[in-house]
Amino acid sequence: MAHLAGASKKAMRIVGISGLSRIVNFKRRLWPGLGEREYTISPGHDSAAALVVDGKPVAAAKEESFNHFRHSGDFPVQAMQYCLSEKAFDSDDIDLLVHAYDHSEYEELYLEAENTAELYRTVLSKEALLQEVRRYLPNFREDRLEQVPHHLAHGASAYFLSGWEECAVLVADGVSDGPSLTVYHARGGELKEIQEVFAANSIGIFFGLVAMHLGLDFRGDQDRIIRLSREGNPHRFRTFFDKAIQLGRGGTVLIAPLWRNKTREEREFYLATRQYLSDKLGPARNGDEELSQTHKDIAAGLQECVLRVVLHVCEHIRTVTGLPRIALAGDVALNYQVNGDLMQSAIFDDVFVAPAPGNDGAALGAALLCARRHREIKKIGSQIPFYGPGYSSEDMTAACKEFGTRLKSTPLQNLDHCCSEAARLLTEGKTIVWYRGRMEFGPFALGHRNILAIPRSPRVQQWLGKVGSGLEAFVSVGAVVSAEQAHLWADLPAGIQLPYMNITVPVRKPLWNLLSGLIDSQGKIRFQTVSKEQNPDFHCLLKEVGKKTGRELLLSASFPANGGTMVESPHQAIETFLSAEIDYLFLGNLLVWRSGDVLHSPKVVRRNSSVKPELENALSGPGSLANA
Repeated sequence: MAHLAGASKKAMRIVGISGLSRIVNFKRRLWPGLGEREYTISPGHDSAAALVVDGKPVAAAKEESFNHFRHSGDFPVQAMQYCLSEKAFDSDDIDLLVHAYDHSEYEELYLEAENTAELYRTVLSKEALLQEVRRYLPNFREDRLEQVPHHLAHGASAYFLSGWEECAVLVADGVSDGPSLTVYHARGGELKEIQEVFAANSIGIFFGLVAMHLGLDFRGDQDRIIRLSREGNPHRFRTFFDKAIQLGRGGTVLIAPLWRNKTREEREFYLATRQYLSDKLGPARNGDEELSQTHKDIAAGLQECVLRVVLHVCEHIRTVTGLPRIALAGDVALNYQVNGDLMQSAIFDDVFVAPAPGNDGAALGAALLCARRHREIKKIGSQIPFYGPGYSSEDMTAACKEFGTRLKSTPLQNLDHCCSEAARLLTEGKTIVWYRGRMEFGPFALGHRNILAIPRSPRVQQWLGKVGSGLEAFVSVGAVVSAEQAHLWADLPAGIQLPYMNITVPVRKPLWNLLSGLIDSQGKIRFQTVSKEQNPDFHCLLKEVGKKTGRELLLSASFPANGGTMVESPHQAIETFLSAEIDYLFLGNLLVWRSGDVLHSPKVVRRNSSVKPELENALSGPGSLANA
């Protein structure tokens, strides 16, 4: 519970930010003429801002939501302006501005060589940060600017949002401000470091380099790798990955290919490592080259390798600490398949993955950490991060008018009417966009910016086939289910909460056929549970679908705009909808469709009590889906 240190104390207004806006331009100046992907081998992408008032998160957003450049590392000035606008604050109202990076511990090392000294002075130092802040906030006082270590910010986001009093915290990512993996013992609002692995043995960096070898992006291409791996054979390259990453006593990890880089340029771009990958795995794929079975097998081997590392470290953490719970953050925690396998391993009784585990979430973690240091917070607890921008019904109506005769719309009375109409269209096999309320903070749509459909309809199966083959399009697909029915679909305890779409679970085998296209070869599915308490509007929709089908479950995907960033404004939602293969857009309480399409009049759809034969036969009896 958040609390004030003293009755008369003013609640602090703390803004956390992430990102290193100058680092890519620094690399471009030092090494001109390289491909764009080369410059992304650097820290500080996915910049964001978060506002914490009186120890509570008030607003948070990624900069890419406003500049529409995926993985943007630009200084998060627009995200910060949005956060302040939620409370009608201006920059003078900020008590602390906290950056989720602190390189000062390594200052002496940076100053030993001319190039690294320049990097430190112009990009990484607190002085460089202050100079960047003052570009946008000219009179900002230095005594209100703080920095916290990157992994500590990550760890704070996982710990405080878990709601647990005590747990282990594992932070694993790629390039940061020092370590690549850190383990904390969190208790009583404090995080005590108990293990650290530096960049020379970074599983996050190794993952990014293999992703580049496959023609993908160094920065966070977890979803594409997972989808690619589903069609691959991990055994083919298992020997290579077993030799490349050696696991030792005490949870140690040795990644030999990362040690091959000797010169400054080799270390900066991991040239020797990448050549080694080409020698052992075959030529690197050009981004436009067709994906082969070899690429799929490499992806499958990489996924198996990352899981092996995570389980190895986690087994050591459990042995050393004896703690039954673990919270995860960092880019490696974006790997929802590994998260699910860790949960299923039963190494820990409970696994919590931060809703924004990447660098964007570090901005919120930095603000929460400073709130704790000023005695404003002990713990927050799990909640859906609807911290982004929201728009009024007037804004949505005005946005529709901007598109003139290209679309039609009709107002719906209220939420219940929206859910009824959406459920009707879904059960007719249509695909819809559900745009409602404040935007999610994090990588996945959780009920406010979603593409939705009933699995197994012919139209949906065709759409899933396109998504599966088009790895360049960033569309993350999974299933959303009411909290009441989650345990009927998967082998999970009744009432379990998995609200962030960042974990996979095994589907009950008799139901695999009902979710074809969503599950992998082992019958696992990306899963989000939806409760009435945490996510009432989305829960209402699932309940309405359940009345018509008996199944409170939908296919769900994030609704991406051009370039892969999640849609933010109503205008952007309409613009994207008009160019997408989606039938209807629910824009708040407006139902929107293209002018050339026909909206069928409402029908009375009776609830099918027998549902589907295979479902009824698979789970008959009291409490089953067939009798839900």
